[in-house]
Amino acid sequence: MFFRIFLKDFYLHHPFSIDIFEDFIYGVTYHNNFVFRVNKFGKSAVEHLTTGVNHATDLVLYHPYKQPEMANPCDRKKCEWLCLLSPSGPVCMCPNGRILDSGTCVEVPTPTLSPVSPSGTCNLLCLNGGTCVLNAKKQPKCRCQPNYGGERCEVNQCREYCQNGGTCTASPTGAPTCRCLAGFTGPNCNQRTCENYCKNGGNCTVNRGNQPTCSCPADFLGDQCQYRTCDGFCDHGGTCLQSSDGSKQCRCPPRFIGNNCEVDKCHYCRDGKCIPTNIYQPHGDVTCRCTNGRIQPSCYTCEGYCANGQCSLSATNLPQCKCPLGWEGHRCENPAPNENAESSGRTASIVIPLVLLILLVLLIGGAVLWYRKRMRGAKGFQHQRMTNGAMNVEIGNPAYKIYEGEQDDDVGELLDADFTLDPDKPTNFTNPVYATLYMGAHNSRNSLASTDEKKELLSRGDEEPLVDPLA
Repeated sequence: MFFRIFLKDFYLHHPFSIDIFEDFIYGVTYHNNFVFRVNKFGKSAVEHLTTGVNHATDLVLYHPYKQPEMANPCDRKKCEWLCLLSPSGPVCMCPNGRILDSGTCVEVPTPTLSPVSPSGTCNLLCLNGGTCVLNAKKQPKCRCQPNYGGERCEVNQCREYCQNGGTCTASPTGAPTCRCLAGFTGPNCNQRTCENYCKNGGNCTVNRGNQPTCSCPADFLGDQCQYRTCDGFCDHGGTCLQSSDGSKQCRCPPRFIGNNCEVDKCHYCRDGKCIPTNIYQPHGDVTCRCTNGRIQPSCYTCEGYCANGQCSLSATNLPQCKCPLGWEGHRCENPAPNENAESSGRTASIVIPLVLLILLVLLIGGAVLWYRKRMRGAKGFQHQRMTNGAMNVEIGNPAYKIYEGEQDDDVGELLDADFTLDPDKPTNFTNPVYATLYMGAHNSRNSLASTDEKKELLSRGDEEPLVDPLA
């Protein structure tokens, strides 16, 4: 029974290459290069897998289930140089200048050249199969066989060239080459294959291809025993390798990846099914059969994953988002904060406290200056004792702080009790200082009793300047 599916309604212009796997037909179109797949029983619509492929000429579906498990035929055929597969089986090939002879590549014999002397005779004697020719200046020269040199081809270039039993052969370019015995290598077999190859006490042996291999001690691993084992570092049976500088790395089983082999590839299958890629190796690599029917390394897709920006699969087959300007977050779902606003906010948070601090310092400084100025003004008018020769005169002036002075001064008795204001003249008052000194108040104990003293006080102002008692 055959089924026919019409794809004309799926906008597939001229499919020209198809492949079939399981229940699906995979194909590529000719004009727009769409890679699609469709259920071969018509149970679902066409699905575009890839668009925009440039000039796809063929489509081949690769899957381990479609590849037969078979050994390489060249493994059974030991070729000296190169083995190639052909429809008839493996074939050994030789490099240029050699041909295959009974399984061995031998040198192609160089035919002897005839003398070239269009305008004269070439009478130079050439040895070891060399041919005499005339050069551009009509001078005779010897053209030697590949393994000889010198003016008359008298020098055997292979003589004592190869060491340690190596076989010398001439190449088409004239330079000799050596085929070394097992255990030796180098241009003229002068180096031992195993010399300084294995590290940390490893035992070196040479295989059939003259390649060195190392048998490492129990605590070392690697091709050259260059890694020290470090148990407990790798998960899920991974092999830990520690280099000479102390760095560690894990050699993981096929199913696990990660720096410590901690990630199981089956985790990428999400809701799908984890299946082995090789049914003959149950502990080998795995892949996923996803819920949409696809078989792929991961069932995580970029479809609808990123809220904004571009989505791509990482090296671990997980989707990752590249956010555009103005968005952030694991899936570019959060608006990015305005950097200018943040910068303004940070500036304001620094400037405002600084300005307040400066204002507070200025305020305190102004208060201190005002207080000092006030105190200096207050001290300008204080009660002081006045002396006239040997006589102390205590005077209390009610016009300037009557009670200012020492506590033991009896200033209350210095003034006349009759100190009154004139009711008729509200802007004037009688000063008892002058009344006591010059009008002879009767109840002042230090009044000037005689007229001569009064005259002396008054006359001093004419003879010499009075000294300010406060000075």
